[in-house]
Amino acid sequence: ARPAADATELWARTVPPGSEQQPSVYIDGVANLIGLPADRERLRAMLAALEEKQRLIEILNAYVNTADHAVRVVFDLETQDPGMAGLVLIAAPAQMSGDSTVAILGPKRMNYESAINAVSYIARLLHRIDIGDIAPLSP
Repeated sequence: ARPAADATELWARTVPPGSEQQPSVYIDGVANLIGLPADRERLRAMLAALEEKQRLIEILNAYVNTADHAVRVVFDLETQDPGMAGLVLIAAPAQMSGDSTVAILGPKRMNYESAINAVSYIARLLHRIDIGDIAPLSP
């Protein structure tokens, strides 16, 4: 399956064997957010907020409990950061050695079922790679 191959390839590129994990933020799919003219100003504000990666890590830590397996859906992110107004966080801990989170940050009108399923699937897949149930692809 292609999603499994993509996740194992990402794992192999970002977590080489024997390396220590540092807090990281990977951002992809930003171009999908500019589909409507009304979204351009919100995108500008969101990108300004995302430039502060440490702030994003703090937001994830505030809402995601890595000891829990549940997917969290968080509205009203503007209480943490005004630049996040109108956005929703969908996140799940990856249950890996170290604290890792898989998340989607998107507009409130997103397809929640697909986003929740994707976050949950990738988090479980990364856990299986971490415990050796699935071998990551070689770089």
